Amino acid sequence: MAYALEFNGYRGLTVKLYIRFLRILKPKDNYKIKGYVDRIRGRLARVHSEVTDENGNIMAKAYGLFFIDNKIGGE
Repeated sequence: MAYALEFNGYRGLTVKLYIRFLRILKPKDNYKIKGYVDRIRGRLARVHSEVTDENGNIMAKAYGLFFIDNKIGGE
């Protein structure tokens, strides 16, 4: 989710993070992770993500609330 935030030109600190595992994730399987910024209000951003397996089954969903502070991190 932090990458989705940075891809949109922001950097932030995690305020809240909620994860819901829908299926068992096995360490040696391949997964795709997608994330997107839902909305930004003032200095808070809501970001969503999901993990899918090779067959497109959703394995986990998450959303987080980030405090936007572009002064943190590197270049």
